[in-house]
Amino acid sequence: MNNRLQNQGSKSVLCLKQLGQLPVDFTDPLLIQYPAMKLGVLPAVDFYLDALAERVGEIINASPSINKWVLTGPPLIKAPAAANLLCWRLYRHLQLRLSGRVILSMVDLHFLGTSEQIMDQQDFKLRYEYSNNSLEQRIKERSRLRDDIHLHEQDFSGNGVIVINDIRVTGTQQEHMNTSFGRVKPALIKWLYILEVENQLGINHPQIEHQINSSRFDTFDDFVELLTSADHRFTARCISRIFNYDTDDFFSLLSALSDQKRQSLYELAIGEGRFEGEFFADKFKLLKQQCSNTGRAHRGKQ
Repeated sequence: MNNRLQNQGSKSVLCLKQLGQLPVDFTDPLLIQYPAMKLGVLPAVDFYLDALAERVGEIINASPSINKWVLTGPPLIKAPAAANLLCWRLYRHLQLRLSGRVILSMVDLHFLGTSEQIMDQQDFKLRYEYSNNSLEQRIKERSRLRDDIHLHEQDFSGNGVIVINDIRVTGTQQEHMNTSFGRVKPALIKWLYILEVENQLGINHPQIEHQINSSRFDTFDDFVELLTSADHRFTARCISRIFNYDTDDFFSLLSALSDQKRQSLYELAIGEGRFEGEFFADKFKLLKQQCSNTGRAHRGKQ
């Protein structure tokens, strides 16, 4: 992977690749792996680690007066986004590469409380299909989110901060997070993305993100095969997609999962807080019932 660092120098936003025009070249290796990474396929997540680690090293070397750095990602409730998986695995990767040159820590950002329950199909569409939203819808959705991201000043004050994320399209999420970072006084903030959409292109065509996300694994069978692989971890996007299927497909998908994976899905769905309301009542009841049946079966064998 030899894509050079974009927006180098004093600018705060850096990326592995900038997208500046349509159509998108889906044969680019960075884009081939991207949909699998978004859905939690670990080899696809790891595909980006060396290039991201190189960029982190360049960021740190460019600011020799800062010797304490914090790696973080977008805020989560319970289930990680793909960017959180990237951050977690990159942190482990960097511990070997940096070899004590600087003090590097990792801090997860959390929203306070649980998410609001999804009330209807329109509400779900705005959240699950965020990548397909217009700029106006993105701003509206971000304004609906709580401003209270859980931050401790002692984790960030005076330190360099590197925020790992997968794509910057309109900058709406970055602006939302910047509001919270302003309260904890970091010495420097750098935003490191896999992909950055050129500003005007992102404003005019924000649905480019949806095109990239759905360029692979778009069929039900492909998705089930991905979920049942040994190298897969649930992401928030994965869970939303699972609940988006009709009840018959939802049942088929649950039946294809291992007991351990089904239990993991159940615990993450509870932790997210979005899926326990009336809109998903039948599916959530089915998931809970399957996990309960598995538990009884295991106890019966003891």
